[in-house]
Amino acid sequence: MLSTSNPRPTGFPMAESNPPMADKPKKKKPIRQAVGVVVGDPATGRILMLTSRKRQGALVLPRGERAEGEEAEAAALRILQEEGSMQATGLLNRLGTYIEANKRGKTIAHHWMYEIPYTRTTIITKRPPLPSSSSSSQEEEINERTRVWVTFEQALEATMDRPMSRLALTNSSFAKRRQ
Repeated sequence: MLSTSNPRPTGFPMAESNPPMADKPKKKKPIRQAVGVVVGDPATGRILMLTSRKRQGALVLPRGERAEGEEAEAAALRILQEEGSMQATGLLNRLGTYIEANKRGKTIAHHWMYEIPYTRTTIITKRPPLPSSSSSSQEEEINERTRVWVTFEQALEATMDRPMSRLALTNSSFAKRRQ
């Protein structure tokens, strides 16, 4: 039933009088810039993985965010040092730059993936200091990460739900040995 004073059908609540929304431009999310490293030991065929911070019992490749203005290879070296407590003593082999898109096909991330043989790295006994803005709980989290050496097959299995890490592994020299 319609009321003459109210153009809405009866029984429906009146909407609150909100001012019309101004046409705000949508904030554009920045494209994520990620870097990862495959460290492998050619002598044993094993690959370095780290215990995950987020998923208990899971293993991940050393990965992290590239800082604005930072070169991808420099970021890979920094991440290897910060995440894996290793310092590279040689050049990295670029496995590829991968683009990640959402369901609508829009680019949401760039992933630079590198490989370096374990023979060109040095284990660092003490992890580098965190930025002063980090909390002590962040420092404890980072120090809890453990290096684990796994076979190529175990690394593939561990990265089943990490498509960019898995892609890097399948493009590494370790995958080429398996063919």
